[in-house]
Amino acid sequence: MYFAMVAVAAIITAAFVRNYRSTQVDVALAVLAACGLVLGIEAIERPQTIGYWQGFGNVVALGTVILVLLFATILRPARLSTWIRIALAVVVCACCAFDLLGAIRTVDYFPFVGNNLNQVNDMLGPVVGKVPDVTFIPEYTALYGWLLVPFKSVFSPLGLVGAIAIILTVLSFATLGLATWVVSRIFGAYRVVLALAFVIPITLVTSRLVGDSSSIASISQELPIRLFAGFLIAAVGLTDLVLLYRGTLRPWRLLLTGVVCGVVTWNSQDFGLAATAVYGLMILCGAASYTRVRALVLWLAGLIVGIASYPVFLLATGSRLNLSYVGFFVRSAGSLGPAPIQVPGPVLVVAPVIICSAAAGWALMWIRHRKTALQDPLLDRATITLTFIGSWAVVGLLYYVNRAYAAGQMQTLLLLCGVCIAGLLAVAMRTDEFRALWEPKADSTMWARWSAKARLLPLGVFVCLCFASTWLTTNPIQAARLLVNHPAADSYTGYDIPQITAAVDAAKRFTAEQGGELNYVGESFNYISLVTHVPSASLLFGFPFSSLYSVAQEKVIEKQCAYFVAENTKPKWLVLSLNGLIGFGDNVCGLYQTVDIPGLEHGQLQELK
Repeated sequence: MYFAMVAVAAIITAAFVRNYRSTQVDVALAVLAACGLVLGIEAIERPQTIGYWQGFGNVVALGTVILVLLFATILRPARLSTWIRIALAVVVCACCAFDLLGAIRTVDYFPFVGNNLNQVNDMLGPVVGKVPDVTFIPEYTALYGWLLVPFKSVFSPLGLVGAIAIILTVLSFATLGLATWVVSRIFGAYRVVLALAFVIPITLVTSRLVGDSSSIASISQELPIRLFAGFLIAAVGLTDLVLLYRGTLRPWRLLLTGVVCGVVTWNSQDFGLAATAVYGLMILCGAASYTRVRALVLWLAGLIVGIASYPVFLLATGSRLNLSYVGFFVRSAGSLGPAPIQVPGPVLVVAPVIICSAAAGWALMWIRHRKTALQDPLLDRATITLTFIGSWAVVGLLYYVNRAYAAGQMQTLLLLCGVCIAGLLAVAMRTDEFRALWEPKADSTMWARWSAKARLLPLGVFVCLCFASTWLTTNPIQAARLLVNHPAADSYTGYDIPQITAAVDAAKRFTAEQGGELNYVGESFNYISLVTHVPSASLLFGFPFSSLYSVAQEKVIEKQCAYFVAENTKPKWLVLSLNGLIGFGDNVCGLYQTVDIPGLEHGQLQELK
């Protein structure tokens, strides 16, 4: 169905490009599309699921409709006085500041802890002495943890987790900053304020039903890991794509961009890989013919250097990359208990934005290559930005199709939607038809004036949604209060760490008398090893395990069991977390048997048969 949607979008776009003019049918299509978009904005996705983004809802939909009507009738952006523009800029900046305040995360304030344990565990691997993609399989990031190695003897284990929370917060802000900078480059006047208005409010929406945990900042693999990778490529390499489009080649910059693409792919093997692939495709299809081959060779040379950098680094530290580990979690996670995405719901906004942006971007690139096209550097940049971000989002959404929780995944793409909407508006603003909306010709009929506005209704809904998203801006008083007086359940150590460490300590005391090596299997295995000094036999732990069957969970168990079977020297004792017990049962891989001791649940301590 998803590929069919992309194909239909391409066909419709091709038909419009071929006609190269609007028709009367466009008015009906635009009105129908706008109604569908408003329905998607209004619908609440999965209201029974607590802890996920719930969708925009009634108020945002109403605000979007009101703004569309005002811009179509009364408001004239070009005629707003300086004082009104200053006031609007202050409101935008205040909303952005409030959103950023609500996106700060600390070790004691880590909403959605159950999800974030995985990222913390990945980053603690090098500190404990476990090497990502060598001695364990990272779920999200393989590189960030190396930043902590110089500080392993300086900070306590909990202090290292606090440093991780700060790093992820800073990288989240950096992602938003890069996106804002990318958008600001495609506008003329008031470009910074416009960029802020399009990027931050829609990205950091906070559900009134769920509260702080519904912010995308609470799912720490999204902004700082997945989206940072692509926007770093965009910030470094978009200018060169624009220059290549017009036939200018900067060899060293293109080589550098290739290196960046190769490195970030190691750190984000889903969205980073998608951004890298789209960048290469745009060089292949978008560069001027007389620079294409040389540009592609230079970029590929840099890409090879970037990809080789991590294996070479591992060899220098005495480790060898295990290719069977690379990308395992990404492949297995695609089957996480498939569930249909709720329709109507925010997918009716997210999917049209990214699909039509990609289709329109590629069509515009083809049109702008015509000899009759007027030279317009700003329009070229808007076109390239729209094509890259839209195509990246289309490829990235494949990772989320049929995933277990549709709501959180739709929110991941809101930042990309904001950039795409800004790109669509920047392109439209360069046309005579757009300027004629508020300055119609004297001899034009009422039908001509209103039909011209009706044709832009879908774009108007997109733009006004970005502005209306300010209704879901974080409450600054509540955000500040939560940072100081946070709920105990939102603390990293308030989840299940105390119970696990108590179980490991009890098992450690018992096995010390019996003799034999004790290993831990369960979530947060790197942190538990750091605190208890008990090594971990965990290769990958897709926390949280569930009693419900899923293909991904089964693959994780199979991979762990294959690892146990292949090991010549197996630990005599295993101590499991309660979630580990759910996943592996009281007879781990058929190799161990339960030993009951006081203080532990049946099956938590197991001995090699």
